[in-house]
Amino acid sequence: MKRHLRLSTILLVIAVASLAYLYLVPLVYVLRTAFSEPSSIGFSDSAALTLASFKELATNPYYVKILGTTLIISLMVAVMTALIAYPLALAIVLFPERIGNLLLIFVVTPMLTSSIARTFGWVVILGPTGLISSTLRTLGVAQPPQLMGTTFGISLGLAQIYIPYATLIMSSAFGALNQNLSYAAQTLGASKMMTFKRIILPLTANGLFSSCMLVFVLSASAYVTPQVLGSGKVQTLATEIYDSAVVALNWPMASALAIVLIVLYAAIMIIVNVVKAHAERIRS
Repeated sequence: MKRHLRLSTILLVIAVASLAYLYLVPLVYVLRTAFSEPSSIGFSDSAALTLASFKELATNPYYVKILGTTLIISLMVAVMTALIAYPLALAIVLFPERIGNLLLIFVVTPMLTSSIARTFGWVVILGPTGLISSTLRTLGVAQPPQLMGTTFGISLGLAQIYIPYATLIMSSAFGALNQNLSYAAQTLGASKMMTFKRIILPLTANGLFSSCMLVFVLSASAYVTPQVLGSGKVQTLATEIYDSAVVALNWPMASALAIVLIVLYAAIMIIVNVVKAHAERIRS
């Protein structure tokens, strides 16, 4: 027993040390770079620290706009994904097993295709000569709305990519849901809307919150889809980090933007946990 306990402790220490080295060391390096002066080689190796990059982020309307655009896109993607993934997850859990398995295959199949390929598929659909514009011209619309290079177009592409992930998270989190509960409530006189409000929604709220949080965070850090569907007209934190680090060789600014993204993640997690705790207190 002691031997197994000692071995488990050793393996745990190795795992924690590996994670700390692989995560904390790069994070400390990024944090140190964020307080450095930019130079022709990316950043200055001087020991002096400066808040110039963070002051630029706080005072330059360009970066404030990028942060706002990132938040808007992430929120739109989270809402779009929830509206589609939530009914799918409920159907997978509540429908008969054969139908639920077929729906699960239908949801998982797009994950077999690269997200890059799916993004370029949206270029074919949303482009100026794409499927939507061509269809609208056929119907008599002389100037179809421009969907490429817009926050809505980027949100569509990201939502399609993250719907399978959100559906899987929700369906696995809906374990406490049972169709018999709905039957019992309706037998006692509850309407379908009342059954959904009083039984189904409370039992599925945690899974819904968790999937929305994951989708929001993934959308905020997405690079390929905003870069391709944005057509250089829409900048997000991820695309600006790449441009600052690779194109402008301004590593302190790229690092400062990365720190802002990490802080954004932490803030979203705290807000979601507070809302969940408040909702649980209300229910109890």
